[in-house]
Amino acid sequence: TVWASPEGAETLNGEGFLNGGYYFNVHSADNPSGEVRGQFADSRMTIFRTALQPSQVIGETIGEDTSLIGVGYVTHRSSDNAVAVRLRTDDVVSEGRVVEAAIGREAIAIATLIDLDDGAPGQQFGAGFGTDQTLTLAATDVLSGKIGIDAIDAENADGTGRGQILPSSLVAIHADLAPVDEAQTLTATGFVILDVERELFESIVRLSAAEAEDRVTITRTSNGEELFELTREAEDSDVFTTPLQPPVSVNGLQNGAYSFAVNAEAGSSSSVPAATAGAVDAGSTEAGDGGSESGDAEDSSGESEGDSGGGETGSGEGAGGY
Repeated sequence: TVWASPEGAETLNGEGFLNGGYYFNVHSADNPSGEVRGQFADSRMTIFRTALQPSQVIGETIGEDTSLIGVGYVTHRSSDNAVAVRLRTDDVVSEGRVVEAAIGREAIAIATLIDLDDGAPGQQFGAGFGTDQTLTLAATDVLSGKIGIDAIDAENADGTGRGQILPSSLVAIHADLAPVDEAQTLTATGFVILDVERELFESIVRLSAAEAEDRVTITRTSNGEELFELTREAEDSDVFTTPLQPPVSVNGLQNGAYSFAVNAEAGSSSSVPAATAGAVDAGSTEAGDGGSESGDAEDSSGESEGDSGGGETGSGEGAGGY
């Protein structure tokens, strides 16, 4: 079926037409408000889409118990580095922010978004061109993977949800680490950042309360084999990281073949579990639409654990979004 605009049709807003303010929408009987959508803009524009999730917020007062559903859009105009940001949530929130924050790190606020609901309890926020607030970001910053959109409410000062803006080359995968038996109380949250083009990854794990002797590793989910050991950032730090390096398997990293583990014995098997562990699985977390690969979990060993999948976080639309 081919659909076309009427001959001689005029735009309501020429500037908005050129700046990513319009999109095609296909409606159906089952989805009258729209079944598929495609944003369009000229070659100066790069448009990113991100779904907000509580698990991305790092801080002392965060949205652990929220069920926030929100989506953010960032449109970058290369001719002058102008940016348009839009945030929409299903829940009422008090504030929206653009933040500088690498994945797994605390955020620094760059800009507070304008409430676009005319004083009503906020569910739509924005900044940049198309609003009264100017906002500029260099293309390198937008593509760095270190820019996010936060939703704030009165009970979650550090954020009730965050959406990370990532290029199509990056996939962010989140894993919550839980105690493996009732005697353990240590919990942690971990992230893997995968560069699918260069086939390199880095990781960060934050422990709830680290002890001096704690070890954090990446292990094979099937048998507990230790693959990488994370390095503590400082002597008394609760944060452990790995540098950018090749994974054992790109597919395995995205499909649950590997886990974070805390205080697992070196070379331990599944019969000697870690004190705290969590599978790294893009099928249930924040894998990017642009970067997920399907197939067996481990393309080198023939093991197949987990499903291939992709969440919505950082999903980009246009020229090069995640």
